[in-house]
Amino acid sequence: MSMNIFSTLDPDIIGAHILPRLDGTTLTAFSSVSSELRHMICNDKDLWRNICTSTWPSLLLDPIANNVISTFPGGYHSFFSFYHRNNNYYSWCPSAELIYAIDIYLHGEPFLSRVLVGCLTAENLTIVYDSTLGPRIHIPSKEGWFEYLSKNLTFSWILIDPTRKCAVDLFPSCCKSNFLGGYSRGENMKQFEIGMEGKAGLWPRMELKFDCMGGDPLQLHLRALIVSKLHSMRFRKVRC
Repeated sequence: MSMNIFSTLDPDIIGAHILPRLDGTTLTAFSSVSSELRHMICNDKDLWRNICTSTWPSLLLDPIANNVISTFPGGYHSFFSFYHRNNNYYSWCPSAELIYAIDIYLHGEPFLSRVLVGCLTAENLTIVYDSTLGPRIHIPSKEGWFEYLSKNLTFSWILIDPTRKCAVDLFPSCCKSNFLGGYSRGENMKQFEIGMEGKAGLWPRMELKFDCMGGDPLQLHLRALIVSKLHSMRFRKVRC
């Protein structure tokens, strides 16, 4: 759509009916069209909050996440921007109070979301979900369970630092996982693991345990989610 057409539209129409229909990546590109659009897009706090919370539903689970992101320079717009930047790695020592926003997606749709607040140290396993009534996955009989999960599950693990007013992507979407594992613990339990290696040997890892209900298609119920950070603390730098 040309700027000649946009110049004839009421800004309220653009803000209420056009911009909310675009995803964050498109909005970022759109903001470079003109200074007027850039100002309208970058300063719409509700627009970026809606984009971020729909992309990462975990941000809605604890008010502290919203409160901290609101203190970032640029707020949710800044939070979204880091996710698509190519940043260098640098070493730092995490503070005691960090926020971990974890989202798991099945076929690109939210499957499970959790928030941790506190300190997750190296070599420390943390159970972030444990329930006998977890969400279920139906696996077609023609596919193996491990291959199906590897192909259709995606993961997001974002660390938010309230002190530095920054965020770190531990599972960057531009990188493939360095570790995948699948194990059968008897007939009634399946275990799926995924890990991501940083340059200094950081291995943020997620472990999903499923109750196997059998059937055709095969039914798996998520029983537990366990996360850990292994080895040295080295994260992707984010300029907020």
